[in-house]
Amino acid sequence: MGTATSPGIDPAIREFLAEKIPASALGRAGEFVGRFCFNGQVSVAAFLARATEERKLEQAFTVLEEFWGESWKFQRPETRGDPDGSVMNRQNLSMIYACLGMKPPPSKQPVVI
Repeated sequence: MGTATSPGIDPAIREFLAEKIPASALGRAGEFVGRFCFNGQVSVAAFLARATEERKLEQAFTVLEEFWGESWKFQRPETRGDPDGSVMNRQNLSMIYACLGMKPPPSKQPVVI
């Protein structure tokens, strides 16, 4: 569909975005995804792809911007957005899906013995 140009994006994720995101929104998607660590990039790229499928991409950008300003911009770049990096990240990722009325992907549940 186009090319994502943010230098911080992993090449495989850049390719995924190019396949899933409309060319007209690819630059914006790349800018958002490039803000996160690798695992966060995977999570945010998957969210944007799903929002595209559900025709909610513009809403997705708005929600991401809100969560960026309230939480993610204050995190260390090495763990920013990583669902395994903190409980807050996992909750934020679930909440961005909920904000758009979408069911989040399954998450790993810790084993408690």
